[in-house]
Order: sequence, then C-alpha cells, then structure tokens
Amino acid sequence: MKGLLCYNAGQMSLPEGCRLLSELNYQHFELMAQLEETYYSRDYITPAEESYRWYRLHPYSTLVVADGDEIAGFVNLFPVKAEVFAALLAGQLNDHDMGAEAMLNPAEHAEEGLEMFLSCVVVSPRHRGGRLVPAMLKEAIKPYLPYLPCCRRVITDNVTDDGVRFSRRYGFRPLGHSGHASKLYMQDFADFIRRIEAATLPDSAG
Repeated sequence: MKGLLCYNAGQMSLPEGCRLLSELNYQHFELMAQLEETYYSRDYITPAEESYRWYRLHPYSTLVVADGDEIAGFVNLFPVKAEVFAALLAGQLNDHDMGAEAMLNPAEHAEEGLEMFLSCVVVSPRHRGGRLVPAMLKEAIKPYLPYLPCCRRVITDNVTDDGVRFSRRYGFRPLGHSGHASKLYMQDFADFIRRIEAATLPDSAG
C-alpha cells in the first residue's frame, strides 16, 4: 500500500450555467447514452438500464453535470473486482457488457487494495475545450479520497482519438489494443490524482 496522499479537494468550479446533479433518475441515463452516441456506436455504450443499475447500487460511480435540461458531461469512475480488472487489462471486456456485479464498494474492500476503472469521460459538443473536464474529474475522485492509500491502478479504454488524447494528457501509459478495437491505457491511481490536482488548463474528452 502506498503512503497517505495529500489532496486539496477544494470547491467545484463549473462553467457558467452548469450544475452538479445530486440525484439521478432513469431519464438522465437515457440522455447520457444519447450523448455518448454523438461520439461512438452503441456497441461501446452500456445500456441505460444497466448504467442506471450501476448508479442505484454504487452511486459514487457516476458524476453528472447539467446545463439547463441537457447533460453537459459525465464521468464514470469506480473500483472493480480483481478478475474484472484482469479482463480489462487483457482487452477482453467491453463497457457495453459490464454489469453492476463487476464493481466493488470501496468501504467494504479497501483493505484488499482497489483497482479502478475510468469507464467514461464524456462532454457535450457545446462544452468541449473548456474547464468542465478538470472540474468533473476533481469531483469524481472525492468519494475515493478516504481510500487513496488503498487505490492501486486506474485503467481506461478509449474508442475515439479524443479519448486517446485525454489519456495521454493525463499521463496514462499505452497498453495496446483490446479485442473490440479500442486502445487501453493505465497508470498508478496516485499519479492520476496528482495530475488531476495539477490540471488548470482547458481540457476536453470524448
């Protein structure tokens, strides 16, 4: 286990007109899936029914920002079981097929060590290139701050060029290609936290 990390949680700084949604309903997940379809096919998208189930069982896994009645962006970040992380590393698991059973409750499993999956960082076209991505990431990691010494690695699975650029910008190392034509990236979770804290420039991801 790594030593205790210091992190300045701070306040969430959102673009004007945007707000963090504290409670989500099924319609939000339908809108999130529609936003994902702006960038890639349904073959890579967790169905709204299942992603809503993710949230119902593990509410810390999903962070959503709205602009009026529209979804401005969202992040999915959560710990997964060891065998699930191994499947992700091997490029054998697509988000589309991931069920809530793959996830872990950090409060119950921290002592075993936590392997993290950054499943989605999606921003609406209107909010790309601004400060929304760094703001969402800083908020998305907050549920895991009490468990930072137990968090080991974080992996992400990119299906767009913008996703690859995001991973490189935030210090992820390339692992290779998955069996479903995506690109895998990984880094130590502690390093990811430090890069999030240092992020001050406009950013975008898709």
